[in-house]
Amino acid sequence: MSYPQEVLKKAREEYEREKENFRIENERKKAKIYSCVPKARILEREIAATGFKISSLILKGKDVDKGLSEIQSYNRMKKEELGSLLVENGFGRDSLDIKYLCPLCSDTGVKNGRACSCIEGIRRRLMYERLGGFNEKNCPTFEALKLSYYGDSREIMENTLKKCYNYAEGFTTNSKSLLFYGSVGLGKTHVSRAMGKIIIDKGFDVFYIPFTTLSQKLENAKFRKSDESYEDFISPVLNCELLILDDVGAEFSSAFSISLLYEIVNSRLIGNKPTIISTNLNDEMLAERYGERTASRLVCSYDVLLFKGSDIRRKIKFNPQ
Repeated sequence: MSYPQEVLKKAREEYEREKENFRIENERKKAKIYSCVPKARILEREIAATGFKISSLILKGKDVDKGLSEIQSYNRMKKEELGSLLVENGFGRDSLDIKYLCPLCSDTGVKNGRACSCIEGIRRRLMYERLGGFNEKNCPTFEALKLSYYGDSREIMENTLKKCYNYAEGFTTNSKSLLFYGSVGLGKTHVSRAMGKIIIDKGFDVFYIPFTTLSQKLENAKFRKSDESYEDFISPVLNCELLILDDVGAEFSSAFSISLLYEIVNSRLIGNKPTIISTNLNDEMLAERYGERTASRLVCSYDVLLFKGSDIRRKIKFNPQ
């Protein structure tokens, strides 16, 4: 599964913190047991010592089978004694057994030569957060968009939504770029995020960001004091496997935002990296705002999908069923 380095790094750091917190909590529980049942610590040490006895027996090479059987029998007896002692004092029989945050991989993060589901879950959540703070449970879905919301435009939107869904299900790094355009409140953001979730679940590196947010961050990084450099911000935008750039045209227009959009569109087209861009502007408005070069690349090199109808946000708000 492909993930950007920043996500891999954050996931590993979070995983290590969770493991350390889990270890500390287990040590606290053990200390409580030892305080209440001092003999439990002695029995644990006796059980642990059987490992050294086995190693010593093998090194000597004499009567290994007989000696091993005796040591194993002693080990079972001590474990039974320890378990009974814990139960007598109100603790679980396995209270002092080695515990793992993830029993599947014994906290290694690896299962069958691949990332275990424990660390994979963290990575995926971090990727979902790149879709605007959504998590796996509350990410937008196609099912939430009812065609009845679109009234007379139902047939057009049925075709548009079907194309979007099929695009997400069949996404590859060779997929074409898409341009969503239409009036406000028609589900462009909802659909792009729903597509992003499906594509992330297939293992691709997806980066979602509203163009207004991106433009502000990059302008601050380039011309004002910022904790992160321009390169830190622009790198995932230019290099991710799928970029979802939302609400182009809603930002405050400036020479910087115009230049930035051209840089993103042109760079990703040259690199054959798919991009999904949503906007309320038609082709003429795009040309007027961003120039012919950018508009031509968007309209001619992207597959254009129309979102048509009246504001469905209001319909969902007042007619949720």
